[in-house]
Amino acid sequence: MPKSLWFAVLFVIGCGTSVQVTRLNWSGSRPARPPEAVEVFSSGPPRDRTYIDVAFMEAEQEEFSGDNTGQFLHKLRTVAGRMGCDAIVIGGTTNAARSAFLDTNTTVNHKGLTATCIAYTDVPPGGQLPTTISRAAPPR
Repeated sequence: MPKSLWFAVLFVIGCGTSVQVTRLNWSGSRPARPPEAVEVFSSGPPRDRTYIDVAFMEAEQEEFSGDNTGQFLHKLRTVAGRMGCDAIVIGGTTNAARSAFLDTNTTVNHKGLTATCIAYTDVPPGGQLPTTISRAAPPR
């Protein structure tokens, strides 16, 4: 394989953002929702709603990625929506220094963003909860 093609393959494979999820208070299965339906809070959790912290999430650039905060937020909302979370609360930014993929003498910074995925436990003002939360065991 020509060297330029090899680098192109590596670039495509390594692009993007990865999200690590650590479950906290699993509340059973909840219906998935689209990313646009997941609220985003940056200055703290909502004060007018009761909720549980479902999961702690860490988004981080993958090797060769140029993803930025907007892409991190979209990916976090996508993952939170798949878990049935109602919102995410942004925690902070991260910056991990790692050795470059092909050159261990070079350090590359990987930016990231942390967030907590939350699920509301109350009835919203003027409404009803969309589903009943089952008390199923968390997946392994």
